[in-house]
Amino acid sequence: MRTKYLAVLIPIALIAVASAILLIHGNSTRNTTKHIKVVKPIISRGNFSFKVLKVEKVSTLSRLVEAKLTNLGEDKEGVRVVLEAFCGKDKINLNGKRSVVVWVGSMKKNKSVVKSLKISVGLFDALKIKNAGKLKLVLRVLWRKNGSVYEQIFTKSVNV
Repeated sequence: MRTKYLAVLIPIALIAVASAILLIHGNSTRNTTKHIKVVKPIISRGNFSFKVLKVEKVSTLSRLVEAKLTNLGEDKEGVRVVLEAFCGKDKINLNGKRSVVVWVGSMKKNKSVVKSLKISVGLFDALKIKNAGKLKLVLRVLWRKNGSVYEQIFTKSVNV
């Protein structure tokens, strides 16, 4: 009895996933350069500059992002970067979490660090993004100095 239900449910689930993927990406194939073009800004303001070096398509819902963070101010301790994504008022989970944290550590003045990170979104979040046509990315750089925590925020709206 159980195998009869599984035999029916598995094809239905596969059709649903395939339909959702087609809805997200349409019938055309997309190349990676479109994704690179979308998130290419060099943002320089205050204590840090941030630049996305490359974005590679890993799978339908995942991208490998390589970015460079440069300390423009004095030496910093406990530097970490927090990435969040929003679609309208909804927060989008990245890698299954509400935000992605990348620990950088200490950064000397005028020094840079390059990090690579795989970013994935879930199927339902991808549908939200596709339907809205816009995604807001918020990158927060946090660091410690003299017992206090400081923050610099970068935001970018991306049309998808």
